[in-house]
Amino acid sequence: MHGRRREFLVAVAGLGLGGLGGAGAALLASPPRILPSKRQEKAAAAESKSDADEPNSPPEDLMLEHAIQERLLGVYEELADRLRTPQDQRAPDLLRQAAALVRKLHEDFHQRLEEEYIFPHFESHAQLGPLVKTLKAQHAAGRLVTESILQALGAAGDPAKAPPAAAARATLAQACRTTVRLCRPHMAREATDLFQTLYDLLPTAKLDRMAEKFEKRQEAVFGEDEFKDVLAQIAAIEKELGLFELKVLP
Repeated sequence: MHGRRREFLVAVAGLGLGGLGGAGAALLASPPRILPSKRQEKAAAAESKSDADEPNSPPEDLMLEHAIQERLLGVYEELADRLRTPQDQRAPDLLRQAAALVRKLHEDFHQRLEEEYIFPHFESHAQLGPLVKTLKAQHAAGRLVTESILQALGAAGDPAKAPPAAAARATLAQACRTTVRLCRPHMAREATDLFQTLYDLLPTAKLDRMAEKFEKRQEAVFGEDEFKDVLAQIAAIEKELGLFELKVLP
């Protein structure tokens, strides 16, 4: 792929070399074929399809999941404010929906992948070992916060659960803020200190095998569409909160 790309760039550059004398003549002596033949087109299409079928690398997958979690954190921030307004009757149910997604995607899926496949490579690392220990403790702490939210709000449509009183709403608002405060620096340190280092730490073949395991786990939990349904649910919450349409802020 890289060889063909270089040939193409040389060919394009050659179109403007008419005034460069011998150097231009040398480059153009055996000019590569700019317009591909049918056989070349088919080969390129097959290679492109092959590249598209390859799974993301483990760091790429984990970063995508971080981005999805960041959208949920934006929802949490908005709901932390709305929960302090008793007139907003939708806030508790929207938080229940968001917390269920945090539990399913971030805690039961993403964090389990990290704990099973990523953290073990760093636990004995002189500089990063202490960080991983802290990250694991933060995983456990975050799960407790999510559990407190889900227990306080109950299942959707549960008649035994009365709407939370003002004090309970204030506690839920604080739980939202705690989750945001815990997750953002946590995810940033994982991305900068662990995920990028993984490329240097592990050979390509091992990363490829890990990527295949990640893809199989994704399909088992979320189906062939992977995160499409999760993103649709998040988008629905964002739309109800007025967060979906991006705005230019002063």
